[in-house]
Amino acid sequence: MGSRQPAVIAACGALCASALALGVPSALANPRASAPHWRVVARTPSWMNVAIAPTATSAWAFGWGAHEPEGPIFPIGRHWNGHRWSRVQFPGGVKNSGMSCAGASAPDNVWAFSGAGAAGGNPPSTVSALRLRGRRWVIVRNFPGSYVTGCDVLSPTNVWVFGGALAGLGPPIGTWHMHGSTWTLINTGHLVLFHASVVSAHDIWAIGANELSLQPVMGRWNGHTWREIRSIDAALPRPTKTTRVGLDAANAISGHDVWVLASVAGSSGITRFVVVHWNGNKWSRVGPRSPGYYLPTAVSDGHGGWWSPPYLSRTAARYLLHRARRQWTRFPLPVQLSLFPGSSPGNGIVHVPSSNAMLLAGTQVMARGVSGVILAFGRLPA
Repeated sequence: MGSRQPAVIAACGALCASALALGVPSALANPRASAPHWRVVARTPSWMNVAIAPTATSAWAFGWGAHEPEGPIFPIGRHWNGHRWSRVQFPGGVKNSGMSCAGASAPDNVWAFSGAGAAGGNPPSTVSALRLRGRRWVIVRNFPGSYVTGCDVLSPTNVWVFGGALAGLGPPIGTWHMHGSTWTLINTGHLVLFHASVVSAHDIWAIGANELSLQPVMGRWNGHTWREIRSIDAALPRPTKTTRVGLDAANAISGHDVWVLASVAGSSGITRFVVVHWNGNKWSRVGPRSPGYYLPTAVSDGHGGWWSPPYLSRTAARYLLHRARRQWTRFPLPVQLSLFPGSSPGNGIVHVPSSNAMLLAGTQVMARGVSGVILAFGRLPA
């Protein structure tokens, strides 16, 4: 990307800028005092923001830490076996790097990717794809570059990993696809992809930016190639010399039901958010009081509802939002969490299969530094 990299970063939204601003509608309901609640079930050092639950009694949470002032960076992981949380042992090849992303298509097809963290202005020095073999994590592929910004595990023979420019600290890995057992670096031209939402193996929607025009764009995979979806421009504010527009998150429920969150940063330093929806024919803006407003960042609760982080003017969130019967309800958190709508898809929120339980791997904001925490909502299966 060369000298254009800092400009592309400005176009990629709050994922890179980490600056969020939007008030939550006052009409949101509050849960009953007797309703289920979020509680802390485990703690870790430093940053946590990745969670997956391949089965009802097997869940994983990942993050990273660093030995200050200049590193090295180290991975953090915890595993739930249905009875207790235990520390994850990583392969020795995961050096000076934290965990960035994870996914699973089945209990025997669980993946995680390093490529996260920073210390003293230094990026991760290694990026690896890890696969769970029995009870051990094994490195199956190393990538050039420093950062992973998203991944999608569709099947044992179909895996995507994305690395867009992140904060200018180090080079991204680009877009890689494992088809069969072969990894290929995909030529996306001037389209820089950050993370994606999967409808099917032949229909994937990704947020991105055009490296040359700096315009935020959607990328869509049709089973053969990635192409820019420029029609979204009509629903977004136009970037100017003093206004930056970036895409932060996308939730593709189907090919004709796609929700996208965009951030708009002006010269005043205030960032606001715009939500747009694709109905199969055109893009249109969605108002804050719409039931679909928080769907770009939402995660299914497994029972027809959704969980989403709020869009706040500050980085520390004291509650999550749950949608049921088209109404969003606030559920308080026991600790303040650093939740960025544009960071890892789902913000570390995941439904536990065969249950009403949810898990959240997050980062607690404290007066002096941060701490990783794992929260649970509802009863975890044993």
